[in-house]
Amino acid sequence: MNKRLWPLLLALTLLLTACGGGEDNAPAPAETTAAAADAAPVADVVQMDIAGLSDTMAYAQMFNVINSPKEYVGTSVRVKGTYVPIPDPTREGLYYHFLVVADITACCEVGVEFFLEDHRYPEDYPAQYAQVELTGVFDLATVSGQQYICLKVDEMKVL
Repeated sequence: MNKRLWPLLLALTLLLTACGGGEDNAPAPAETTAAAADAAPVADVVQMDIAGLSDTMAYAQMFNVINSPKEYVGTSVRVKGTYVPIPDPTREGLYYHFLVVADITACCEVGVEFFLEDHRYPEDYPAQYAQVELTGVFDLATVSGQQYICLKVDEMKVL
């Protein structure tokens, strides 16, 4: 396959996965008290520690997040996976940043777009396909009228 085409196909696949309709029967995320949330930064109050799960369980949890996004908006999370920057095919110099979480065999994977405030690509980002751990809060983003889950990152660690 053409080396220039595969990032676009990956982005399209990730976007379609994020927009896929799923049943809203995922368990609600754990909640913290308002006092605990106000007392500590988001990085210190993690409601979902997906990074601590096995690869297959992390994939399954992220699959639930992608397919029931409204259930998880506002939930703080720590998750690890593979960093994949994808160039926008219509606007030169613009990149979308994804964290891809795969199961143990790497046959199944889901991606979530993430945003880092005040970071510039490529100087403030790790190398393509680096293993990273992100801590942040799930939010909704809208593209062409479609809403999808994204992650607003407070902290990124290269593993």
